[in-house]
Amino acid sequence: MTQAAVSQLEQRTDVYLSTLENFVEAMGGRLEMYAVFPDGKVKLGLEREAS
Repeated sequence: MTQAAVSQLEQRTDVYLSTLENFVEAMGGRLEMYAVFPDGKVKLGLEREAS
């Protein structure tokens, strides 16, 4: 991910999950998402569609 792409991402208020996932992966991490309820949390899948 280029510095210009990072800068554009930082300025946005709404991004696609795939864009955010790419950003996190470029920094060496992985994106995880959870739905949090009063009695616990559930990990949500971020599987990519086949292209």
